[in-house]
Amino acid sequence: MSHKYGKCSLCETAVYRLNSKFCGSCWDVNRPKKNREGFWHCSQCGVEFPLTDQHFHKNAHADNGFGSKCKPCVREYNTAYYRKRKAENGGVPPYRHKAREYSLRHAYGLTPEDVPKNCQVCGSTKKICVDHCHETGRLRGFLCDACNKSAGLLQDDANLLRALADYLEK
Repeated sequence: MSHKYGKCSLCETAVYRLNSKFCGSCWDVNRPKKNREGFWHCSQCGVEFPLTDQHFHKNAHADNGFGSKCKPCVREYNTAYYRKRKAENGGVPPYRHKAREYSLRHAYGLTPEDVPKNCQVCGSTKKICVDHCHETGRLRGFLCDACNKSAGLLQDDANLLRALADYLEK
């Protein structure tokens, strides 16, 4: 049994094709059979557009040099695909965890298991970052995003931090 993906924008019947705005009957009847010179029909929504890079993405492998879907349909498809992958991945955007693993391994020789769960300054468990010295590149420790940004905004200067602490204690 196929899954229902939405309703046809013309006759309101169920649509069983992923990312299609028309049911099979309406698509067959309303699908343009021939493109006018300099125009192209989007393969998804069926709307006719001028064949320019304003309406279609370039595709060197296509006969006409452009993709078959209009830019709004491509954007809609990509957004739906991204949201689906994000939901499957527990709310984390696709490939984000792979990028973090790669940078930890190649920049610092660490694995995700080497990173502690808590910030070494405030104890927070939110978004733990690798803190390093910008002059030497030496790994200093692991801070939450807020502490890491604070250290960066204070230019990694302990004297500025002490001055700020004195100011706040007044």
